[in-house]
Amino acid sequence: AEMISDYVYKNMVVEVESAKSRGAGTKLREELARQNIINDALSRINKRIADNVDSVIEETLRDVGVHLDIDKVFLYTFVKGSGKEYKLRSYWDATGENSKEDILKLLPERMYMVENGIREGGGQYVVDNSVMTEETKLNIMRYNFKAVVAYPIYLNNKLYGTMFFAESKSERVWTSDELRFTKSITLVVQNMLENAEGDENIRVVNKHLIETYNNFKVGVFVRDA
Repeated sequence: AEMISDYVYKNMVVEVESAKSRGAGTKLREELARQNIINDALSRINKRIADNVDSVIEETLRDVGVHLDIDKVFLYTFVKGSGKEYKLRSYWDATGENSKEDILKLLPERMYMVENGIREGGGQYVVDNSVMTEETKLNIMRYNFKAVVAYPIYLNNKLYGTMFFAESKSERVWTSDELRFTKSITLVVQNMLENAEGDENIRVVNKHLIETYNNFKVGVFVRDA
């Protein structure tokens, strides 16, 4: 009995360790895939951003939507000169459908609710099965969403837009890895807009910095704390 018990125990340990190994491999592959999306987006900034920022953003949103297997990724920015009125700037839908009236007009008119949620959420507005209240559930059901996360976009240190990642087809709980990734993508898109539309001095300084770094024969990592 002791020998059999020991044999079963060791088999169970092997199975558990094997499952952990498979899980770690899957997690690593997902992390590498997300890092590749961010790296591709950053390379687009340097190569094409000055000419066509909107097409570069659209490509990035598509890559993110496909990777996360979500239904919609879209970006609002302020109408030029208004500082208050939002317009849909970029939109990706998994089905290929164009944006509907609720996304085009209804959500921009109620953006103050999202802004309040971002302030209360410490820089992010997260609604899913784990944190949903009756009020937030009704708010997102207006747009046929079952889960959503949104982040602010800043230009010259002022609020300039909002980025949305939304799920419509099924219930979803955002993981910490997904929240980190969507936040990183939002910052990359913000950087794209800063380079294309921000203060001219920022673009000039960045250009000179990159030219300087390119003269070094070592890798240079720049960290914004």
